[in-house]
Amino acid sequence: HAKAVTLVVDGKISQRTVHAVDVASALETLGVKPKDGARLSMALDDRLGRSGNSLVVSNPKSVTLKVDGLTKKFKTATPTVASLLRQANVTVGKLDEVKPGLGSYLKAGQNLRVVRIEKVTKTMTLNVDHEVTFTNDGSMFKGDTEVVREGRDGSDRAEVELILADGKIREQRVISRSSIRKPITEVQKRGTKS
Repeated sequence: HAKAVTLVVDGKISQRTVHAVDVASALETLGVKPKDGARLSMALDDRLGRSGNSLVVSNPKSVTLKVDGLTKKFKTATPTVASLLRQANVTVGKLDEVKPGLGSYLKAGQNLRVVRIEKVTKTMTLNVDHEVTFTNDGSMFKGDTEVVREGRDGSDRAEVELILADGKIREQRVISRSSIRKPITEVQKRGTKS
């Protein structure tokens, strides 16, 4: 009987059909020769069912992992990103980003990255720019201006949520804001005489 097999070899996925009875003869039929130290999802003497067979072959491969400011190189036969992170004792937080995703199959020479995401709320003082208004003055020449009242910037106290990616600000959002000091509008006279 023909048996459907989902074959994954070092991250490459294909749908195949074989007439083999067990895993070893299926691999031989498919021309797949696991290297020394390879990991298989089924034992070589496991019998194949008529359908739903998923066969993962993960040969030893070199991959690079960037995490917490360090770049580590691994030679591993582990099949997925998640299993490599477990092997490397890397804990992934709820907000952390893993590239490619945790369920992805590892490919030879692949670069993996864990980006630590942190949400932080801070109280900050924000500058509030002052406005400038002009009044026309016929006794002054065009292009001349005179400050009638000095303007001054104000300031607000704000609760700001920061999203940090590996310690660098990726996003910031003001949650609440209140005035500490109102800005003072500057008033200038502008000449209109030709």
